[in-house]
Amino acid sequence: SLPYRYVGNGKFWIENINPDFVNCNGEKVVIEVFGDYWHNPNKNKNCSYSRTEEGRKEILAKYGWKCLILWESEIKRSTEEQIVQKIKDFN
Repeated sequence: SLPYRYVGNGKFWIENINPDFVNCNGEKVVIEVFGDYWHNPNKNKNCSYSRTEEGRKEILAKYGWKCLILWESEIKRSTEEQIVQKIKDFN
């Protein structure tokens, strides 16, 4: 299994960001799962900068955190093995 736990229910915050998954081995790494509509300002005019891929990574980097973003469309077109490998390769 991968060393991440789900914290997207409000258990863990960095500035104004509640990431979806956080590394539980002490590494400052989070994984975000982004919906194609909710996190894309080209599709959602109400998408704030902190909800975009660039904004999220910039805010987290201020605190020394790395952020892997998995997009909804990427997950839909990938196998489970491909997603697991992407997570392993990111660390």
